[in-house]
Amino acid sequence: GWYETTATLYWLRALAIAAIPLAFGVFCLCQGGRRLSLRSLMILVACVAVFITIAMLPLLNAQRSRMATMALLDRGASMETATFTSGVFRHIGSPQIQNSSPDFGESPLPIWLRPLAGRLLDTPNDAQIREVTISNDEQMSLLLENATKFDSLETILLYGPTVHSSSITNLCNSLDRFSALKTIHFGNVAIPDKCLSKMTGVRYLSIHARNPPPPGLSGFRLTNAQLETIGNLPSLEVLSFCDYDLTDDDLSLLSPGRSLKHMTIYGADVTDSGMEDFASAHPNCELNRR
Repeated sequence: GWYETTATLYWLRALAIAAIPLAFGVFCLCQGGRRLSLRSLMILVACVAVFITIAMLPLLNAQRSRMATMALLDRGASMETATFTSGVFRHIGSPQIQNSSPDFGESPLPIWLRPLAGRLLDTPNDAQIREVTISNDEQMSLLLENATKFDSLETILLYGPTVHSSSITNLCNSLDRFSALKTIHFGNVAIPDKCLSKMTGVRYLSIHARNPPPPGLSGFRLTNAQLETIGNLPSLEVLSFCDYDLTDDDLSLLSPGRSLKHMTIYGADVTDSGMEDFASAHPNCELNRR
């Protein structure tokens, strides 16, 4: 069809432009009677260098800037250039990272060169990723190995139960390597005891816990000490619980959280009295119960 023909023509044009320096070098070589003089050798080397500079290096840089993202996608992780928390942070008036440029974090490829890149440019580069969903330990290991490449990563979502406590502990020990991280979501995973205390820079904490847990699994409940730790996190602005059997006593353990601006509770058996007491202790915190 016409679109396939047009794509082929674009590809041939890109290849022809990229090969111009090489063609010129071959021409100069043939002009010398196929004898490789020092002058011809210098011209040929210069043409190869130009070819590499205008064609190969931009393509290699584009690939290199996506290696971490492609590796995670190959292993089943979910990567997004937008984050689900943006609406909440706008609602509470919290500043956000703006990342609207499709070529954020790298120099864009020239238009004539893009056909040679194929589907490579369909994958966002590492610096564009703002949200990642991790569902197993292998994905977590890859994420931590490449933490410094994700300059804009704001949200990490963990979905278990195949994300084990050791991986979560490794994440908590590496939080300072993610310069833009502000949201962590725990979905049906067991949270290690000392993990929450290291989330001093986290601004949005979301905890989803099946109650009761699936057969053969346990550890989805938070201890009183963990709830107290959450209540004392200095930067925490948004807190969300879903399918977690919170009680009035649990709310009282969260009371020290003076930085809270928004809290949502789904499916909890908290009384109106407990909510009123919490609201009185946090007059600047918006409460939602569903």
